[in-house]
Amino acid sequence: MPVSLNDRILLVVGKGGTGKTTAACAIALAAADRGEAVHLISTDPAHSLADVLEKADGRRDGAPVRCSPNLTTEAFDARAYAQSLFEPARQSLAMLVEQGSWLDSRDAESILDLSLPGVDEVMAALRIAELSEKHTGRIVVDTAPTGHTLRLLDAAAVFGGWIGTLQAMAEKSRAVATAFAGGPVRLPAEAVIEEWQARLHGFERALAGAGFVVVTRDEPVVEAETERLLAELRRRALAHRLTIVTAPAHSQDGRVAVAWLDRPRGCDGLRNWWSALGDAPVAPRPAAVSTARPQSQAVRDWIANAPPLLLFAGKGGVGKTTCAASVALLSAQSSPTRLVSTDPAGSLQDVLGVPVGDTPTELHGVTAVQVDAAADFNRLRAEYREAVDRIFEQFGLGGAAALDQHVLESLWDMAPPGLDEIMAISRLMDAAAPGTRVVADTAPTGHFLSLLAVPGIGLGWTHAFLRMLLKYRAATVLEDASRKILEFSRRLRTFRDALTDPARTGAVLVALNDSVVWNETRRLHESLVLANIPVAALIVNRADAGLARDLPPLNPMPRVIRAPIHAMPAGPDRLLEFVTGWEFLEL
Repeated sequence: MPVSLNDRILLVVGKGGTGKTTAACAIALAAADRGEAVHLISTDPAHSLADVLEKADGRRDGAPVRCSPNLTTEAFDARAYAQSLFEPARQSLAMLVEQGSWLDSRDAESILDLSLPGVDEVMAALRIAELSEKHTGRIVVDTAPTGHTLRLLDAAAVFGGWIGTLQAMAEKSRAVATAFAGGPVRLPAEAVIEEWQARLHGFERALAGAGFVVVTRDEPVVEAETERLLAELRRRALAHRLTIVTAPAHSQDGRVAVAWLDRPRGCDGLRNWWSALGDAPVAPRPAAVSTARPQSQAVRDWIANAPPLLLFAGKGGVGKTTCAASVALLSAQSSPTRLVSTDPAGSLQDVLGVPVGDTPTELHGVTAVQVDAAADFNRLRAEYREAVDRIFEQFGLGGAAALDQHVLESLWDMAPPGLDEIMAISRLMDAAAPGTRVVADTAPTGHFLSLLAVPGIGLGWTHAFLRMLLKYRAATVLEDASRKILEFSRRLRTFRDALTDPARTGAVLVALNDSVVWNETRRLHESLVLANIPVAALIVNRADAGLARDLPPLNPMPRVIRAPIHAMPAGPDRLLEFVTGWEFLEL
């Protein structure tokens, strides 16, 4: 074993497609081979543990893998975990919401259904906290790509917001119950709140004692994101133990170079990969294939006839941002085009070679925006709270009314997860003039699929929230906030309806001709077909000329584009050269 990682909890983090799952499996297997009891958990909604370990035996989560009796694996199911956490507490929580606010039982159930169970990162945080207390051996966490890993690290703050809202309701409910009973009263939901607080503190302790392994590649776009990730780890005072570079690089302190080899498969392949870490000969990068332009007109015609909203989706690291930026630049030559990144760890500025933020940047006819969803959402939250404060101050309300003020202010903290991202996307779509194409570079697979479910949930939440304001007789006095929520509801409905309309929306899948990537692409395609979201094309990136011979089929098979092997094009000129070299395959 080339390195020693002694932390009981290890989180393997990095940009999608760098080899996080491979590294996590190899680290876990090496510890198991030393006789340690190891629990390997993947918190990425698009799990690849079974693909990398080649668990053809189909053993369930929690059972040892065939190659080591000391290693158990878990593909974490956030939805199932949320249900197991909330269902036993549902009755007492609904009673608390009903008694601690002016909401009736229907509203209370609605708020709990829409707000609490859905956030993957919070559920993953609670599961890590649970494992840290119950599992006495080593815990290795294969995380989601960078942006959502950062959300995992902030999960305590999100969960703390939920708990704070419930505590505000408990405070009012307890005050009323105590007044009637003539003495202190303990509410059934208070035990739930205390248990959740203990879980929250358990995650904070687990994080403080954990070690982080960063996986990267020696490529400019990947390294730029890695530097931002390392800066975030330093800012949070978290322990960075090792960086693994899974592409040619010179060994440096704290970095281990790994040759550009085929992705290891199965336990023996992982063992060999880990034992050779740092010692493997550094192979040259694959040579870039000439991007001759025999089909440049075909590419232009495809873009010209594509729907106005193109959602680029796929596994992390397959080149979604590069492909989306290339299409946007070519599209801008014939029509107004907006390029939007919804990935919390977006790389638009690295690919385009210019700063890109929440304020639109104009480049070669493209309006580029890196969505800061949290900032946009927090602005509306702050405006709402300021309005509540003004109203209670204006009417001189105090005493018992202050408890209602606390509840009313806290309701916003129970907004369903992902609503901030949808708010930002819908705002940008709404602002686009007729005839404008919107090209969206989305988060990796698992979180992209979660995002598609948010418009329906968000509509339910906005309606429930407006009902709450009416119950508090605050809808008229909070006129500006109510108007903005109604406006957002309208945009959500428009976005939801557009998703299944092939005249308005098309998903563009980006993949590599690699078995692990292809398995995830197939699952993504199946999910889109089931959701009636039209697939406009499949781009197989960094593919050689023989791709059509061995490409596994999808059902139904979308139009397939081969993007040639390249050396990570960056900047408008290189991106345009790249996209005009794409080839349409006849299968």
